[in-house]
Amino acid sequence: MKGDDLLAAVRVTGSYLAEAPDACKDKVTELLGAFREVVFCLIALIDQNNYTSEDNGSIFLACDTIFNLLLKWEQIKFPSDDPSFIRLLVALSHWVEGTDDASIIMMASSICSLILDLTSEVALLNHPDFISGDIGSLSKLIGRSFAMCGQDLISDDAKALVDLFPIITSVYSSWANRFPHIRQAVESSGPLPSVLYPVGL
Repeated sequence: MKGDDLLAAVRVTGSYLAEAPDACKDKVTELLGAFREVVFCLIALIDQNNYTSEDNGSIFLACDTIFNLLLKWEQIKFPSDDPSFIRLLVALSHWVEGTDDASIIMMASSICSLILDLTSEVALLNHPDFISGDIGSLSKLIGRSFAMCGQDLISDDAKALVDLFPIITSVYSSWANRFPHIRQAVESSGPLPSVLYPVGL
């Protein structure tokens, strides 16, 4: 699996996303197919663990495309139980385990947070592509993104991704009560960002 495959899939998905919301709704089947192809290529590439710097650019472009698609969720209305989302959750949460790269952690955390907002802990644990240990990986990812933004640990190259932090905290406050194990793990790992306290988390 090459970065070129991923880039081609991203371009197809991006062409649908560039259309007006009403047009996207008329082409949900096509958009879902393109999204699945992006997820398939992305997972295959990051699982290789030996991708090039050029592939790395394709990976971030794919993540950005997926992120923008998730932000348009209410307009597009994908089926939230599509297996692609679960596989992406698992792949991204494990992808960050061996890195301290803030840009990777923040991007993965933002995408996973948006996907979690579409489901519940019970639904995930009942999904055949998800195991109980994946809850721990997701908890660590969310906790690391919170800790990273609470300290001066972000490089100049990654500071552009700090804008993702409000999105992560906002959707966390939306789904935290539906994921008691993640919430417990995140809260026990350190203090929550101050923006979460007013909503009682």
